[in-house]
Amino acid sequence: MSSNYKKHALFVCIVPVLFLSVVAIANYCVDPLQFFACNESIGFYKNPRLQNSGLIRSYLDGPFDYDAVIIGTSLSENFDISKKYGNHSVKPIRLTMFGGYWKEHYLEAQAALETGRVKKVFWELRNRVYMEDNPTPFRSTKGFPEKLYTAKKSDFVGSISYLLNGNTSALTFDLLKNGAFNDQTVVTYNQWMNEHVVKGRFLLYNSLKKKGDRDDYVTNQRKVIGTGRKIGSPSFENFKRMLSLAVEYPSVEFSFFIPPVSLITSLGDNAWALYPIYIKALTSEISDLPNVKLFSFVTLKGIVNNNANYEDENHYGQGVNDFIFGAMLDGDDEITVKNVDKHLQMYHEMLEEWPVYSDFSQAIAFRPQQLTLLKQAASKMEKEFQEALGL
Repeated sequence: MSSNYKKHALFVCIVPVLFLSVVAIANYCVDPLQFFACNESIGFYKNPRLQNSGLIRSYLDGPFDYDAVIIGTSLSENFDISKKYGNHSVKPIRLTMFGGYWKEHYLEAQAALETGRVKKVFWELRNRVYMEDNPTPFRSTKGFPEKLYTAKKSDFVGSISYLLNGNTSALTFDLLKNGAFNDQTVVTYNQWMNEHVVKGRFLLYNSLKKKGDRDDYVTNQRKVIGTGRKIGSPSFENFKRMLSLAVEYPSVEFSFFIPPVSLITSLGDNAWALYPIYIKALTSEISDLPNVKLFSFVTLKGIVNNNANYEDENHYGQGVNDFIFGAMLDGDDEITVKNVDKHLQMYHEMLEEWPVYSDFSQAIAFRPQQLTLLKQAASKMEKEFQEALGL
């Protein structure tokens, strides 16, 4: 009886260990997120919250010469990291994620900096990233895998948390079944294509039948400026947390940048009221840090007020990404304590006076085939609008 009990106990102990060992070995061999080694042949998983950890460990800290990182939301997904900008020799890797919040960005930046490879950081400051102190920043259907970003390469516990993770196993099964996630490379990964129908206020603006109606829409949007609209309480804690990395790594150049959302968005958002407060606070915070620069592209005339540069009210195409990246490398559009008042004067002129239009012949945002798709979408919307009116 005692012998049978021991055999049963041994069986109960050994089977789970064998099962977990098989799972770990399979996940290690397939390595779906390229956590241990780069393998572009399998493509890249669509969720950057998971995939970016592999980009940091196996590409940035791998057998390549990447020396910079681009961190941000979906607005920064169209930076072309294969392009050479003038005489600048910077070679960045893109660590963007749609809908990202400050802590996700912070952990990415921290992990990237710990590799010792990074000389420059280009860090997008979306409104909600530096204006809100969000209590639940990890907004993702699968959650944010913090351990994947905090684990060192020699961290056994971090490796086990990856090898024995249900998500890892699901991705391994997917690869074993299909062979690859996609045909994307590290250069093209996570670049959205401009094939979606424009939406929101941009849709409303472009669907208005007559130019006069469009002008009236803009005029009505401008009526809310200075009317005492309720806005959120200022919070600078997120930016201070992000800035702490610049203090910790004084030899690394940090370029924080505020992206050029459309003027239609600025007119219809409470950001116009918060922006002057924050831009002054941000310039003050970085004034004593020689390795930190702040850039703002919200007042790019001919870009922010030309809706043909945008897929929707926020997202611009690759041409604008190229423009602002080159500007940062050249030091253009930098905001400091010395020129912030002049910058805000232009900002108020933009809100109160600049015309809003859609001129596709002057668009710089999209590749030719994507611009054609956007024109077709705009034409379709106008036709649908006229049909709805019985015209």
